[in-house]
Amino acid sequence: MRTSDLKHVVISRTDGIGDAVLTLPVAGALKQLVPGVRITFLGRSYTRAVADACAHVDAFANWDDAASLSPAAQADFLRGLKADALIHAFPRKEVVVAAQAAAIPVTVGTARRWHSLLRVTHRTWFSRKNSMLHEAALNLKLLEPLKLHPSLNPLVFGGWMGMRTPNALTPEARNFLVHPKTLLLHPLSHGSAVEWPVERFADLASRMTDAGWSVGITATAAERERLGDRLPWERVTDFGGKLTLEQLMALIGNSTALVAGSTGPLHLAAALGIHAVGLYAPVRPIFATRWMPIGTHAHFIEANQAPVNGVLDISVDQVVDLLNEKVC
Repeated sequence: MRTSDLKHVVISRTDGIGDAVLTLPVAGALKQLVPGVRITFLGRSYTRAVADACAHVDAFANWDDAASLSPAAQADFLRGLKADALIHAFPRKEVVVAAQAAAIPVTVGTARRWHSLLRVTHRTWFSRKNSMLHEAALNLKLLEPLKLHPSLNPLVFGGWMGMRTPNALTPEARNFLVHPKTLLLHPLSHGSAVEWPVERFADLASRMTDAGWSVGITATAAERERLGDRLPWERVTDFGGKLTLEQLMALIGNSTALVAGSTGPLHLAAALGIHAVGLYAPVRPIFATRWMPIGTHAHFIEANQAPVNGVLDISVDQVVDLLNEKVC
């Protein structure tokens, strides 16, 4: 198939929020390299708001609508999208099998997984685990079998996110955002990163409120329960477990800065253009080289040594100094 024959491309990414955000440059690159192409993002209910907020995505297909169906019905679901090509940015086995059964003309996926090797028409051979490229750059390399070669430079593909801040602020968020300097802290990572000690987030919250900032804490309902009474709740705004993803994105996009480990909210903050400060361990494959936030005001601090007893050794002073340098 010639590139000019690509009229409708499906990008399949059915895992987490941060992963979805870092796949959006694929849509941006396709829009630039294939004029007039239509993009559908195949994801989960959990990440729909990410796709809906991207200027480069024309439609969203929800794999949750097909996940419990028979293999034949899953194939019918994908066939109904009428795609010229499907890119497996996350090669979920059920999606790979269904795409083959649906006889989608072009399917792109890794050759490094057995369930994908013989079921895609166009294969990639690179290893994500051992790569020194950023996750977003690795996603962009999935276009190479289509004879498309977008830039793998973060300064370039950072402009392909296409993220827009939703208009979904809750009354509590509006009240929080009245303050001229607002800082969001997302202490936990749902297991996606080595976590900075909650006690240091608590110290950071106290120091920033002392410095005149309004500080908010974001978390899922389960994470809020884990946090317990370890944060100075009397001094911060507690958003834990209270927001939908769309509402969270609206809060983030209208805030001044956010500090977190390598999590979905960090990547949302960077893509939405606020000051995003990521905290990283110097350990492959979760190090900053692979997962740093991408955006005009994206920053990160990487510890000097591997975690000892699971503790990410970055001081509160380092974070405060970076915020003072980049934001104040």
